[in-house]
Amino acid sequence: MSFLPDDLRARLLAHPDFSDTDRAALVQLLDQQRRYGLVWEDKPEAVEETLRQFLPVLEEVPARALLAAAADAPQHTLIEGDNLHALTVLSYTHEAQVDVIYIDPPYNTGNRDFIYNDRFVDREDGYRHSKWLSFMAKRLKLAKTLLKETGVIFISIDDNEQAQLKLLCDEVFGEENFIGNVIWQKVYSPRMDAKSFSVSHDYILCYGKTEQTSLIKLSFSQSDKQFKSIDTQTGKAYRSRSLRKEGSNSLRSDRPKLFYPLAAPDGTDVYPIKPNGVESCWRWSLDTYNKNVALGNVEWLNKNGKWDVFVKQWKEDDASMPPPTLWLSEEVGHNHSAKDEIKSFGLNSSFDTPKPVSLLERILRIGGKSNATVLDFFAGSGTTLHATMALNAEDGGTRRCILVTNNENNICEQVTYERNRRVIRGYTTPKGVAVPGLLHNSLRYFRCVAPVPRTPTLRHKRELVRRATDLLCLKENCYTPLPGLPADGLFRAFGSPTGATVIVYDDLAVEEAAAYVAALPVPAQAPAGRPWCAVYVFAAASYAYEDEFAPVAARIRLSALPEALYRAWQHLLPPEGSMRPIEEAPAGPPPAEATNPSAPAQPAGELADLAAAPKTDKRGNLTLF
Repeated sequence: MSFLPDDLRARLLAHPDFSDTDRAALVQLLDQQRRYGLVWEDKPEAVEETLRQFLPVLEEVPARALLAAAADAPQHTLIEGDNLHALTVLSYTHEAQVDVIYIDPPYNTGNRDFIYNDRFVDREDGYRHSKWLSFMAKRLKLAKTLLKETGVIFISIDDNEQAQLKLLCDEVFGEENFIGNVIWQKVYSPRMDAKSFSVSHDYILCYGKTEQTSLIKLSFSQSDKQFKSIDTQTGKAYRSRSLRKEGSNSLRSDRPKLFYPLAAPDGTDVYPIKPNGVESCWRWSLDTYNKNVALGNVEWLNKNGKWDVFVKQWKEDDASMPPPTLWLSEEVGHNHSAKDEIKSFGLNSSFDTPKPVSLLERILRIGGKSNATVLDFFAGSGTTLHATMALNAEDGGTRRCILVTNNENNICEQVTYERNRRVIRGYTTPKGVAVPGLLHNSLRYFRCVAPVPRTPTLRHKRELVRRATDLLCLKENCYTPLPGLPADGLFRAFGSPTGATVIVYDDLAVEEAAAYVAALPVPAQAPAGRPWCAVYVFAAASYAYEDEFAPVAARIRLSALPEALYRAWQHLLPPEGSMRPIEEAPAGPPPAEATNPSAPAQPAGELADLAAAPKTDKRGNLTLF
């Protein structure tokens, strides 16, 4: 691929024969030429094109809520729907709030594991890699907006797309934020029928959002065999390590200031000389040496008439180490053990390569603190939530987990949800073993449902605000309806141990809502000195009735709806208007704008059906995704 020099590019753009439209098209074309990096052809998705016409909405399914007795129990979330739409919603509710993302996307093996526009992508598809990269790029860019500045993402993958995924993540997250590529031993024995290599591993790519990201060290137990010496003063076990530096940068010429004499117990001077006579250097400066002598961390030993000085390394009860990049199946489980875990719930699952709970526990241990917010938008069988709750039970953490998965073959309802329902409530294995529930957890179930048209008419704005109630409850983690509300339903209020949320659906109720907020009691766990009540007010524009709410300004965060939603999504949604062609889309008449430029854009294919009559699922619920 050749590239234009900057001066030639400038002359082309300044050419008098080009109109402003021509120049804009030329700039776009030139900017698409990459000097280095991954190049693929963007392949539009039908599910992406719905976002050109509609805004995504979530609705809770109250019948599926699993609520703990304790109000402060971790609140987990399961979203049924396409993850592109769910991520768009979460970009408003959880922007820059997620600590750890783990995903196990389709590996694009060509063996009916990756569906694009309702069709499996096979090995013969000439756009196989482009479709996968286009699919992943859209989702990873949204995922990045959800991560905190200190956040981290882990992505499972195999050799089919590992190389491409690495370059894609370099582009999305920045090459400088690459943390590591873990090799996970996914099987415990080789396949004897393999034609060449028996593949024993998958990869787990790890990226931070910024340079502020760091992993947490792993705890480990130090062996008594390594710490055989006992200090006579403290009774603590230790092992000795020579104070003379070894390995790299260990020569006198490397660190000349660290070559100096130390006084042995008999008063003789001892220099850092290697057994072969080469001049080395000490690990510490003389000042550091003297401080450690005072702390009892130094010992002198005389071997064969020669003195040598050692550092005491103490045995630690809470020793830790940086996580390695090789994870063995005996440490974190394998695919077979993960299948056994799913079978233990008595569930029928079609997952060929599920991930074990112990693998996700390690990821959560090193990825975030005990109060981390965790996201998995390729949730599958729901292992990430299971691991989150198990780890909370182990270390007393308050981690919260958000799962997203579609409901193809009833996976979300019958596997993802049902598995974690049993984890929370307790269950009996097919072998008759009773497993107690992890009762200190709440789980709420949401669906991506029939959305609201994007055209910002007053009617559509009011509809969007009405339909945003469950979305706002999710954003604020506030679900309990509060008493004393007006019968006309012009505003609603919800509470939690830490705050409250008030949603005003009609500007006629602004003054009444302000008086209601003024009378609310301060929650017991409300943050001191900060607003604890979120107030969302319908407004045709951006004015959020600050004057009317001025008397309670100290206790509220005020937002105008739907302006706040439009503002959050304006750079994340695809451009509004006519659809781009999708090769898998069914044939049909051309859209209205092709024959009548002044006509409003009309949805084509399955969107035309949707516009005519919204879909319903087998329960009669409105649904799109």
